[in-house]
Amino acid sequence: MKRRIKRNSLTCTLALTTAAMIINISPVVRVSAAVMPEVTPKDVKEMEISMKAFRTPIIPKSIKSEDVKEDISEDIYSEEIEITEESELITEEPVESILLTDYISLDTPEYNHFKSFMDYRTITDRTSRQYKLQESADTDPDTGIRMVDGRYCIAVGSYYYQHMTIGTYVDIVMENGTVLPCIYAEAKSDADTDEETHRQHKSDGSVVEFVVDAPVLISYSEDVSFYGNVEKFETAEGFLFEGEIMEIRISNN
Repeated sequence: MKRRIKRNSLTCTLALTTAAMIINISPVVRVSAAVMPEVTPKDVKEMEISMKAFRTPIIPKSIKSEDVKEDISEDIYSEEIEITEESELITEEPVESILLTDYISLDTPEYNHFKSFMDYRTITDRTSRQYKLQESADTDPDTGIRMVDGRYCIAVGSYYYQHMTIGTYVDIVMENGTVLPCIYAEAKSDADTDEETHRQHKSDGSVVEFVVDAPVLISYSEDVSFYGNVEKFETAEGFLFEGEIMEIRISNN
């Protein structure tokens, strides 16, 4: 009988000490097993049940653990989508077009698909605006055409240039929908254009003549050299200059 009391007393002492540690209360008085009252197996069982209840978090019966996990994962997923969409909006920047928005529109004659070219070195008057413009121009490495402000240098007849000065921006609207950003760089002589309107070159019917670095342009295409026609030039996007010109837009600014 004494042996049984000692074992039960030791169990009770350990249980009480463990409970005190869990609730962060250090036991101040050590209880000796010799002075402990007799503890029955029923008492030990009730104490273990009480300690288990203390350690186990209480979850309301109306909430299931599965629901809690699902709600948390949905919140995280929604937040990730929102952040991703916001980052896409920040990185997307509008591309500003150089095409004209304020312009006057002039018509073109039929059969104007031919597009002649002239070498920029034939502009020799150092006091002219044409010469000064070429001093600020660059040769497009992809086509050999002279460019200023991202626009192709062109020459046109007086029907068109009477509305311009050297350096005026011009947009060439093609039949296929392509719009070529250009800049007025040289004047065609009235002696070389049709007598009625001075829109078209007499010999080849061209309305637009490109100002180019001829050796560079010709080195890219034997057809351009053979026909003397820029529309034969094939770019990475295809035959960019091919086809009829439907409209010439001249900047109002």
